[in-house]
Amino acid sequence: MELSEESREAQLKHAESLKGFEAQQRARSIIVPTAIEDVKANSLRKKPNVIDYLYVPKVRANLIDNDFDCFEGWDVLPNMEIMITAVFDPAQITVKDQQQLC
Repeated sequence: MELSEESREAQLKHAESLKGFEAQQRARSIIVPTAIEDVKANSLRKKPNVIDYLYVPKVRANLIDNDFDCFEGWDVLPNMEIMITAVFDPAQITVKDQQQLC
């Protein structure tokens, strides 16, 4: 029996949701022993936060080894939080419209 277009789209949407959920589960199970000294040595900030763990090479390498190509999350700033996406390889970034850079 052949599925309707609507059913195929629903299956694809469900598969994408499941893929995201599985990635979140894997991310929660990755443990990379990292001392705060490693973070401070690799961060540009005086007071590092959780995002600054991404500056530690062994943390990024472990995430890449576990099939992650970026990190999406919240960066805590002094007066607010901002949503960030940090890609691990700059070659992943493409600009379709140069005016977007301005």
